[in-house]
Amino acid sequence: MNKKVLSFIFVVMCTFIFMSGVVKADELKVEGLYGSDRYETCCKIADQGWKSSDYAVIVNGALIRNDNLCATVLAKKYNAPILLSSESGIDSRVESELKKLKVKKVFIIGSSVSSSIESQLHNINITAKRINGMDMFQNSVEIANEIGTSNGVILVNCAATDDIGTLAPIAAKLQMPVLLMGSDYASSQVEKFISGKNVPVAYVVGEKDLFSDAVISKFSNVKRIELSSINGNHQMDILKAFSDKVNFDNIFYVYEHNFLDILSSSALAALNGNPVVLEYPKSEHNFDCVNLICSKNVKKVNIIGLNDDLTDISSESKALSIIKSKVKNDGDYGISNIKYIEVNEGIYYYSIELYDKENQSLKYNFLVNTNTKSAYKIEAKTNKIVPLDNM
Repeated sequence: MNKKVLSFIFVVMCTFIFMSGVVKADELKVEGLYGSDRYETCCKIADQGWKSSDYAVIVNGALIRNDNLCATVLAKKYNAPILLSSESGIDSRVESELKKLKVKKVFIIGSSVSSSIESQLHNINITAKRINGMDMFQNSVEIANEIGTSNGVILVNCAATDDIGTLAPIAAKLQMPVLLMGSDYASSQVEKFISGKNVPVAYVVGEKDLFSDAVISKFSNVKRIELSSINGNHQMDILKAFSDKVNFDNIFYVYEHNFLDILSSSALAALNGNPVVLEYPKSEHNFDCVNLICSKNVKKVNIIGLNDDLTDISSESKALSIIKSKVKNDGDYGISNIKYIEVNEGIYYYSIELYDKENQSLKYNFLVNTNTKSAYKIEAKTNKIVPLDNM
């Protein structure tokens, strides 16, 4: 198994112990959802969420365009999957998926999707509507025209790909169009779109470095979402801001750089108001993620777009049971590190470092062997190793 995925899975399970203290080991399910490439993956995702659908949304699978993520709101309006086109047209596997789902109408997003697609769809008795603007700003507006503003709008910086990826399924559930903005200007298309409309709330994602006051002054009923995270990872701020509107029972876990997997999975996540959680290269982001999502009693993690074989997670579940039977949640702990280490030849332990959130000092380092069911704690100040027995 990919070590990063293994670490994520076990951190999630351990966090259940220390953050919630009430979840049974067998309640967390982990499932991989992927194909041999992006086109097969989007079909696998569609199979997971839909047995049939009158509608589908098609975007260019050869380009990374932030305005394509705005289409998640449109997909949710019609309870439709998002499928990818190739540079030359519809991939044969995507065409088979459209037929299997018995799709009757397709929304094509943008001019970058091949002009041959309409005729391909016509040949399989599917009607098409192309939603197309002259640039990404107008594309977001054209999609917004299909949604309306009765529930509000979400304004996001056009360059903030990860923010848009996190927001897409949330906006879709709320049926709020996502409008792309520049940091110091609102496009004429966006200004024209909002002119004269009674928008009940305009969520602004970011501080003044992302949106100047001059830009925001053009909107009424503004509510800013502060982004305090470091290193460009804002998803925790966004998920916290909308936590009462998100269903955390089921999450979709995607590598941050796999834009097209984020796009495909966002439509599936939106079906039940679930979040897309991005994995970043730096491990502290993963700890932030699980500290939030596990406090919401996550039942299932869908790992999207991996080519690895996902192995049985029974050993991780055993480790959870071992620790939970011996540790009481008597403090507010976070996870500072997690490692899967070989302490002797063929003998592996999970090393889990916890810190006290109140004073940010390391509290305990646990060692757990799932084969022997032995568990130890290493005291931070003395490095003394003692059996973990009814702490």
